[in-house]
Amino acid sequence: MKTAIYFAALLLLLLFPAMPAHARMLPLVNLQSLIKDSQRVFVGQVKSVTPSGITTGLSYPSWEKVTFEWLRVEVEVIEPIKGTKKGKIVSTLMLSAPEPHHMSDQPTMVEPEVGQYHLHCLLPTTLKGEYASFTAPFDDGVAILRLDREHWNQATYYKDGKKVPFQEQSEENYTLWDLTDDKGGINRDGVMSFRKKCAKEIASRPAKKAVVYLKWKKVMTSPYGWYANVPDKGKAVDEYTLDAAKILEIARVAVTRNEDWIKQAKFDKPVRQPDGSWVVLVKRRPETPEDHRSITIAPDGEVTEYSRGIENRK
Repeated sequence: MKTAIYFAALLLLLLFPAMPAHARMLPLVNLQSLIKDSQRVFVGQVKSVTPSGITTGLSYPSWEKVTFEWLRVEVEVIEPIKGTKKGKIVSTLMLSAPEPHHMSDQPTMVEPEVGQYHLHCLLPTTLKGEYASFTAPFDDGVAILRLDREHWNQATYYKDGKKVPFQEQSEENYTLWDLTDDKGGINRDGVMSFRKKCAKEIASRPAKKAVVYLKWKKVMTSPYGWYANVPDKGKAVDEYTLDAAKILEIARVAVTRNEDWIKQAKFDKPVRQPDGSWVVLVKRRPETPEDHRSITIAPDGEVTEYSRGIENRK
């Protein structure tokens, strides 16, 4: 039997070079490693979901002609675990696609809705001030985990012909179950137990250069048709350099978070300051003095000042 298996495997290896090959690298991570290597970990509630306008392609046989778009999801930190504070709004980019059910072996996408609770394990992206799932872009749902007992109860898992409840399927499932309660809220005692259980991972620091790329491209890796997806860093553009376009994007996010009139907002051209920071003047249409906003953005992309009714700039 072992000899037969050996020759079957050898035959497959001999056949592979003669045909086009496709490979999808899937992350094999557990909850502890996600917490250890993520920059921000928290239980959050979705406050808004809007298109970001940022798109990318991902290469896999049934994805070749699919254009994926990142959704900009504003998430409030309900229970901080690592790298953030309670009440903070974290702008999180989550992958989406039109009619994903037409793809085979599709990326695991979160499909966020306002009001949902998730356990977020995030890294910064190449866009300042924006975060994404640790396992993005191919498998967002591996590191942004929906916290919903009713949702879990819909999943079917059988062992020896008997249905096994979600929370009894694994230790990680029990941990997630314990973060919620029967009323659909967050169980604070469960969160405290979670922090205690993962204290070592929470205390660890992720790699400084760990980042999620938003643009991807396909490259060939052998003459036999093997290919892989790699970050598309552009030709001569440093994705970490803040130009006027990226400053405007950060300013737009700031207005979206603080006002309810983003559709009436008119953004002036960003003005670079001697210290390297930027100032953006925003006006609401129709204009009134009290509807002016002055936004100051530091060289690293952080909004350091958001002033109302102020029009003067240095």
